[in-house]
Amino acid sequence: MSNQSQEQEELAWADASEALDETDWNLETEPERIFRWRLQQLADAGYDYRLAFKLALRPYVDLHQAIRLLSSGCSATTAARILL
Repeated sequence: MSNQSQEQEELAWADASEALDETDWNLETEPERIFRWRLQQLADAGYDYRLAFKLALRPYVDLHQAIRLLSSGCSATTAARILL
């Protein structure tokens, strides 16, 4: 990953984190809370923002399998292809 790509990804995460910090959680729906949680779990597992977002949006994607694929050495791109 180039330095510019990495910087753009870090900015995207910073923007997303800032937006989440400013959110009034009382107005958030259950599906939104689930999406946010799934997104965070995927990011913590090692998926970049774009792939984590795509996977989190799809409720049919098995979150545990997504994490297991990365922990077993599969690249995030390959794991996403398998899961999607």
